[in-house]
Amino acid sequence: MSETQAESDSYIQIENASTSRHYASGNIFVLGSECINTTIHSGGRVKIKWTLRVGEVYATLGADIHRAGSDSGTATFIEVPEDQIICIETAMKGTTIKVGSKTQV
Repeated sequence: MSETQAESDSYIQIENASTSRHYASGNIFVLGSECINTTIHSGGRVKIKWTLRVGEVYATLGADIHRAGSDSGTATFIEVPEDQIICIETAMKGTTIKVGSKTQV
């Protein structure tokens, strides 16, 4: 467990994330196979190479996620500002996306 004060234009690049919280003023990239039960707040772009399950993503400059949600329908939430885009290759049950004030379940 680490609590480090983030500097301006900080970014995070990790393999996997589980039961954790990640905050950065810049981009956050999860490059491994899983991002489970995790909260991500990014002042930049979020990229999750494989699966986001049971988590929350807030991305100021958009989000790219390979697969979001799960077969069981557990809650997964992704939010970006109105002028940004969420790209998801596969959205499973329980995935909620919010772009600006518009929400889609």
